[in-house]
Amino acid sequence: MLGWMAYGLLLDPHQEFFIQMREESGEERKNRDKTSSESLSYLWNNKYFLNVEKLPSFILKETAETILFVGKVAKLLHEIESERSTTGSKRNYSSSKDILDFTQAISSLSSQPTFSPLLFHRVVERIRHRISKYLWDLIVEDANLLLHLNALKDYFLLFKGDFWHCFFYESRQLMILPPKSSGEHDLQILFSQSGSKSSAEEDPSFSRFRILFDSSSKEDYFGKQIPWSGVSLQYPIGWPLELLFSQSVMKQFNQIFRFLWISKRVQFELENAWLSDLEKKVKSIQTMPIWLLRSKMAYFVSNLIYYFQVDVLEILYMQLVKHIEKTNDDFESVSRAIEHFLNCAMFQFFLQVKSLSKELEQIYSLCLQFCSLIEHAESNNEDLGYRIQSISSDFEKHAQLFCTILLGMKGHRLSSPQLSRLILTLDS
Repeated sequence: MLGWMAYGLLLDPHQEFFIQMREESGEERKNRDKTSSESLSYLWNNKYFLNVEKLPSFILKETAETILFVGKVAKLLHEIESERSTTGSKRNYSSSKDILDFTQAISSLSSQPTFSPLLFHRVVERIRHRISKYLWDLIVEDANLLLHLNALKDYFLLFKGDFWHCFFYESRQLMILPPKSSGEHDLQILFSQSGSKSSAEEDPSFSRFRILFDSSSKEDYFGKQIPWSGVSLQYPIGWPLELLFSQSVMKQFNQIFRFLWISKRVQFELENAWLSDLEKKVKSIQTMPIWLLRSKMAYFVSNLIYYFQVDVLEILYMQLVKHIEKTNDDFESVSRAIEHFLNCAMFQFFLQVKSLSKELEQIYSLCLQFCSLIEHAESNNEDLGYRIQSISSDFEKHAQLFCTILLGMKGHRLSSPQLSRLILTLDS
C-alpha cells in the first residue's frame, strides 16, 4: 500500500492487494501506444481497478476507492514529470516533501497496537486531499480549464449567438431539403464560412471545432425523427483535460448541443416564416388563422429557449465557474461540479423525462411542418387551409399536455427555480 499511495507502484507479485492491474493484450498495446496522451489516458481510465473480492472486511469500499484514486494520481504525476524536465506546475510532486510525509503517515499506522478503521480512513483522506492539489494545478491552471470551458459554452451551448445565427442563415437552404450523403461535408463548409462572417473568426478555439452529421445512428436521441437532427460537435479537448472531459462527459455535452440545435433551428424557421406575400400566392384561404398559429408557435418556442439559455444554462454555468474559482485545491470537487452541471442541465432540458421530451419533440416537428407548408404554399394551394387547421389542432393538444406534465416537475430537487415562471408564461 505504501508503494501504491506514494509512488503509484504495484508491488504485489502474488496479487493479494485489492488494487490490481488489468491485463492488456499485445494488440491492444500496439493500438494504444501511438501517443503519450493515449498511454496516460489508458493509465487513468482502464489500467488499474479495485478488486472487491480482495478487499479486507475492515476497510470500507469508499476508503478503498480513495486509495485507488491516490495511487492513480501518484502514478500519473510520476509519468508526466518523467516525460518533461518540468511540468510547468507550481509544484513538482516527484521531488516534493509530500512523498516523505505520505510515507511516514502510512508507516505510522503499522506501529499502532490495534488497527483503527477510523484513523486509517483519516490518513487516507488527508493524503487524498494533498495529492489532489497537484492534479488541480495541472488541470485548472496549467491546462487553462476555464478557457476550454468557455469554448464549450460558446459552441456546444450556443452562446456564440452571432455565429450560430449566421450559421442557421447560411445553412437554411440546405436544411429545408432532405439530408444527402454529402450532408456532413456540406455542413462543415457552411460551418467554416459562418465562422469567417462572425466573431468566431477572431476566436482561436473555433478552428478546433468540427461539425459532424450522422443520419444513420442507431442511438436513440431527442429529435431523431426530425430531419438534420443527427448533428454533433467534435472538440479535441486534449490531455490532461481528458481527465475531466471523458467520452461520456463529451457525449452529454453533445446531447445538450443537439437539443439546443433543434430548438434554435425551429425558432429560426418560425422567424423566417413571414406571410407578407402569402395573400398574393394563395387567394382562396383566410390568412389570419395562419398568422395566429405562427404567433402561438413562435411565442411558445421563444419562451422555451429563453428559459433554456437564460434561466438554466447561464445560472448553472455561473455556479460552475464560481465553484472552480473557489475550490483551489480539490480535483475531485471540480469533477463533481462538472457532473452536477451536466445532470442539472439534462434534467432541466427535460431530456431525462421521457414523457416531456416526447411531447416537445412532437411540438417541434409540428412547427417545422408548418414552416414547410408556408415555404411551399403555392404548390399546396388546394389543401393548405385544411392542413393548417390540422397542425393547429395538434399543436394545441401537445402544448397543453406538455404544460400539464411540466406541472408535475415543480419541487423536484433538480428543477430550475424559474420553472414556475415558465409554466405560467406558456400556459397564458
